[in-house]
Order: sequence, then C-alpha cells, then structure tokens
Amino acid sequence: MIKPWTLRVAALGLFMFAVSGQVLADPDIKLGKWETTVTSELEGMPFAPPPMTFTDCLTKEDLVPDMEPPDQQCDVMEHEVKGNTVSWRMRCQQDGIATRGQGEIRYSGETYRGEMT
Repeated sequence: MIKPWTLRVAALGLFMFAVSGQVLADPDIKLGKWETTVTSELEGMPFAPPPMTFTDCLTKEDLVPDMEPPDQQCDVMEHEVKGNTVSWRMRCQQDGIATRGQGEIRYSGETYRGEMT
C-alpha cells in the first residue's frame, strides 16, 4: 500500500522538475547577427531624435544587444535571463560624464521588443 505522503512527495518532485526545466530552458531567440533600430522619446521635447541603427552578434553568453552610440563607452554591470526576458543594468561614459541605465527586452524568435531608461 502506498502512503498518501509518498504520493505528495512524488507529485512535488515532478512539479519541481517541470518548473526547473522551464526556468533553465534557453530563451526563444535566433542567435547570430542582428540589426536593431532604436527610436527615442524625450518628455517635454517638441521633436524626437532620429532613429539609430546598430548591428550586433548575439550569443548564448551575451543576450544583451549592444546599442552603444559610437561616442560613448558603456559597460553592462549585471544582467538576468528569465525565460524569454533579458534585463540588465549598465553605466556609460561620454566626455567625462557618467550615466547609468537599465533595460529589459523580450525575445520572440527573430524579433524582440523592449525599453531602456
């Protein structure tokens, strides 16, 4: 006879295995060369800056797209991958002025959508 607590432990084990498989699964992204066009919105400004286009190679080890303007030096301080979502914090230097930002994108195969502040 199987005791009720044995079934609960087995069910919990199967649940944890299923959940860990989802967490550890690779995000839905096509690795390789990407071209990204960035549009900006600035509060209080009568016009938006022109869009900027960047080319980058995304790898399994580096899923944060490189959208660094040519006149800035930026470093990703930390990043996190949860399913198809990648979030990060970064700091940049330009002409002796330091700035910090954060971003989050959600991959979907050959596309992604996100925001940076």
